[in-house]
Amino acid sequence: MSTEVDLPEAYGEFHEDLLREASFSGDPQHAVFFRMFADAAAENGDIADLNYTPASREGSRPYQVDGYAWDADRGELHLAVCDYHPELELEKINVDRVNQLLSRATRFCELAIDEEFVSSLEETSPAFELAQLILQARHSISRIRCVIFSNARLATIKKTLESAEIIGAQATCNVFDFPRYIAFINSQGEPSQLSSTSRS
Repeated sequence: MSTEVDLPEAYGEFHEDLLREASFSGDPQHAVFFRMFADAAAENGDIADLNYTPASREGSRPYQVDGYAWDADRGELHLAVCDYHPELELEKINVDRVNQLLSRATRFCELAIDEEFVSSLEETSPAFELAQLILQARHSISRIRCVIFSNARLATIKKTLESAEIIGAQATCNVFDFPRYIAFINSQGEPSQLSSTSRS
């Protein structure tokens, strides 16, 4: 991994590329951001190829999942949560923010094993697609691998979360922040280890 990367300059170029792609494709910036980070993480070998399924709710019990992949043979559910910052300058996030985002994904999984919740969702929505999968496969899910995509910089070296399970499955959480993203881009495909925390 290169230590010579000028992060502010690299971030400026990244931001320009994202805006250009959003303008060209007509897709929301959030969707373009997901695509860029999901492709990099998948090529880096740390997450499966993800389906973009932005599902979120604000309020007293917020949830959020932006993408998923289901490996039925291994019983692994891959989830992605986006932490997209539209600012022109590179922001920072801390472990509290990581915990908050993981809690949103956890809450969605907990709701998804409730048939009443799944039935309340619009059948054409991304939330229904993922919730129905979790409901139907809940007894087959042995591991949940969550990745947080952030175009900010994780501000701490220590990246640990309290041990726990998600709907009875062993869970891990990886943070793919902007320095990790740009390190992969500059490596031209040389794998780099994701920042990792776990719930087991």
